Amino acid sequence: MNIRTSLIVFLVAVCSRVGMDAAEIWERTGTFDGEKIGAVISLGQAGNGNLFACVNTGAPTYTSTDHGATWKKSTLPSNNYVNAFATRDSIILAATIKGIYLSTNHGTTWKLSNTGLTSLIVKSLQFSSNGTLYAGTHDGGIFRSADLGRTWAPVNTGLSTLRITALMPIDSTTVITATDGEGLFISTNSGDIWKPITADVRLNSVRSFAVNSAGAVFAGTDQYGVFRSSTRGDTWDYTTSDITSAVNALVCNDQDIYAATGFNGVYHSTDNGTTWVSENTGIEGNASYSFGINALGQVLVGANGGAVYRRVTVNGVSESTDAAGQSIDR
Repeated sequence: MNIRTSLIVFLVAVCSRVGMDAAEIWERTGTFDGEKIGAVISLGQAGNGNLFACVNTGAPTYTSTDHGATWKKSTLPSNNYVNAFATRDSIILAATIKGIYLSTNHGTTWKLSNTGLTSLIVKSLQFSSNGTLYAGTHDGGIFRSADLGRTWAPVNTGLSTLRITALMPIDSTTVITATDGEGLFISTNSGDIWKPITADVRLNSVRSFAVNSAGAVFAGTDQYGVFRSSTRGDTWDYTTSDITSAVNALVCNDQDIYAATGFNGVYHSTDNGTTWVSENTGIEGNASYSFGINALGQVLVGANGGAVYRRVTVNGVSESTDAAGQSIDR
């Protein structure tokens, strides 16, 4: 074997080993004013890429202008528990226990926008594909806005309870919602009329929804793991018993699905939710609460200890071997 051939073989061996040792882990981002307390219960991204995170200790909401690497206090008024964010173009809204805050400039300034709301504890907030905005509340049912969150009107016809835990628009007119103890409901006319869609008691306590790029809908429950619908919310299948603690949040990043749980950290599925694997390398503690995706396409998770983590790929190679089996320090 000549020198050139030996070099090629050596490089192929090293590169193959590097590829084998590449792994995805969670990387902790900068702390909030040095604080390491509380749980990050919501994450959101403005249209310009700025991120927002809320900690449940009554601390201010924080913002990041560098994809989550560092954080500083935002201008959103303090002591507001933000349960969810919703974004469209320059509009970003925050669902709080005092109603809905609206910003028209990517979160630079905020104002309360509660006109028409009769219940101010807002649990869920989502835009549909045509710009209609839906808000699910603690005890007032669902409200709809056709003017980007400036005014609201109730849309509760057909609901058997007004206690909403989560909602998700599937397309411009189809919306599913989860209630506290009364199961799931669906509307195919933008919320004008709601119909019950399942009698499965395990879906009486859904905390989160997500839709992947293939159109599958996922529901995270408080004790039964994750359910999946391949029929746009009409019917549901139990995916797995791998997840046994409360699913606080779900996020789909192309075909990857992540579940944030209350006692066992983060789970990851790469097969449309059929199987799940616990993936917590880098995360301190065992509880996670919220997800976001930054402008770089990285998944972020909000966890205990006032922490936000980013999903990153690392190469962990410390040693490789050449074609002759000789150890080569790196």
